[in-house]
Amino acid sequence: MFGFIKRVIDGWRDYPHKENTIINQRYLIRTYLGQGSFGTAYCCVDQQNADCLVLIKQNRASKGKRALDMLDAERQVLALFDCRGIPMVLDYFAWRGAQYLVTEFVPGKTLETMIFDHRETIDENLCVNYAIQVLRLLSVVHRNQYVHLDVRLPNVIIDHHTLHLIDFGLVRAIGDHPDVEPYEEGKLAYRHLAEPQSDLYAVGHMMLFMLYTTFQGPETTNFEYEISWEEELTISSELKVVLRKLLKIDTPYQSAEEAVTSLQQLVGKQ
Repeated sequence: MFGFIKRVIDGWRDYPHKENTIINQRYLIRTYLGQGSFGTAYCCVDQQNADCLVLIKQNRASKGKRALDMLDAERQVLALFDCRGIPMVLDYFAWRGAQYLVTEFVPGKTLETMIFDHRETIDENLCVNYAIQVLRLLSVVHRNQYVHLDVRLPNVIIDHHTLHLIDFGLVRAIGDHPDVEPYEEGKLAYRHLAEPQSDLYAVGHMMLFMLYTTFQGPETTNFEYEISWEEELTISSELKVVLRKLLKIDTPYQSAEEAVTSLQQLVGKQ
């Protein structure tokens, strides 16, 4: 009974704002984007800046100080980067008992939408192109001594073939112990290690999803990396070598730059 009551109270505390609500007398909510483990996201219109679109993240009250700390950490880390492809921090404020982080709104489609909703195909050359782009962004993150720890299909946006890496909510300094619940839905165990190889593993995982869009065999419901993808996918032997390193089957890359160098050698070969 207590658990049920707690869930009801938490749901009430975390209930999102309605569309057309004006936050902090400035930001008009255009679309409720969804709620993650520690925050709620909205697409808003900045009424004090030519009605441009922005992304606003609000901490989930039910998660207490942990959610506040994670949102503040995301703000501080994003402020370090001046890089096209990583959202810029625009504002940070408290309003009606909650904390809000405002960043650039990135247009385009996520890789998740492209693959699962639009059923778009991504051949080897395009997959390599996208992987190089995300690895270059991760290189910027890693050079600043941080790891993203949530490189997944919904956190990569493509806009006219230009890639953007979003959602730095799980970002941690290299060497830290990530503050992630061990078996939280959608999170994999490798993300518990705050090291660059965790992000590189995630890139390899993401590349498999892209490459499987061209797979003509029976539908696969899971990825057995060490066996099935190498047997099922028709890809170059050179790309297999790269994937095996990204996925830690063979000796892994030590940096994103090293992986980029390998992938650049494949550009235009197919």
